[in-house]
Amino acid sequence: MAAPPRQASSDPRMRTQVVGPTLAYIRSTGLDPTPLIERFGLPEGAEHDPEFPVALSTLQAFYEKAERFSGDRFLGVHSALHMPRGSFGLVEFICRSAPTIGEVLTRLSRYTSLLTELILITATRVPGPPGLGDEVIVEHKIPGHRLCVGRHGNEFFLTMFMRHARLFSAQPVVPRRAWLAHPEPADVSELRPILGDDLRFDAGSNGLALDARVLDLPVGSHDAALFAVLRAQAEEALARLETAGAPPGSDDLLRLVHRQIHVALPDGAPDLALVAKAMGQSARTLQRRLTEKGTSFQRELDAARRDLAQALVADARLPLGEITFRLGYAEVSAFLKAFKRWTGSTPTRFRQS
Repeated sequence: MAAPPRQASSDPRMRTQVVGPTLAYIRSTGLDPTPLIERFGLPEGAEHDPEFPVALSTLQAFYEKAERFSGDRFLGVHSALHMPRGSFGLVEFICRSAPTIGEVLTRLSRYTSLLTELILITATRVPGPPGLGDEVIVEHKIPGHRLCVGRHGNEFFLTMFMRHARLFSAQPVVPRRAWLAHPEPADVSELRPILGDDLRFDAGSNGLALDARVLDLPVGSHDAALFAVLRAQAEEALARLETAGAPPGSDDLLRLVHRQIHVALPDGAPDLALVAKAMGQSARTLQRRLTEKGTSFQRELDAARRDLAQALVADARLPLGEITFRLGYAEVSAFLKAFKRWTGSTPTRFRQS
């Protein structure tokens, strides 16, 4: 059996629910995916495993190799369209039982960490273009990793989201525009019926701009009693993730704090109250828990900015102005001063090292 691709020491790991169904989809086309399983050192029975951890680089490389193996230029799209019901477990069934698409987005954003450690999903209502009314921006990203999960993983997410938005609402929802983290492929023909004609690439994240009226669309499978029960289970699961005794590979308290800081930074440096609210607890409780860990919110805010700054600066394609914005600084000079304090270097020298 071939050895799996070598991982860089800084290569983050994540839980994934998409590799198994992708292997199953490839088999459904008449191909035996065993060579892919062996090539990447995936767990025995990976084809039927609902979830297992992989390195981010392994997931990206898996999709690239799987495209060549299957000859399917839209592997992520086709895998998403054939994803079996229930593949995302508790989070999926919460969304299926939610009252509206707006509540689906709220729950998806809140419970993403129950599915995976690295990915952030946010939904924000903003003013739309003149004459078109408000819109909701749905974004899928990995802070510090501009390509996110790679072409097929990125296309998988947006296709899966649109598939469920249409299924849940029984309406032909079409985004006003869509963007993807990866460079534009030679053929986008199968993306347009799903994501619309306004497609943008090399965006550093994946996202959709939807008419805000979509938020009020009722979910046909809404079940109020089931929704309440599943929400309670999800909140219990989140609480377990936030404890110091979280299972290996899960987010601990500091990782969850950093996650919420990263989400909020483009709007400026968040305060303790904002992050605590996003985590479903009071500011006093969060501060107490941070103190118990021998740290403070300001120390973790600085650490989160530092780690994200180094990851962003390492991407030579990102201009300093964009990095400054993503880190929540009003001026480039403030970012440069902070970067010098963190690393003893300038971004230019850091990139050359």
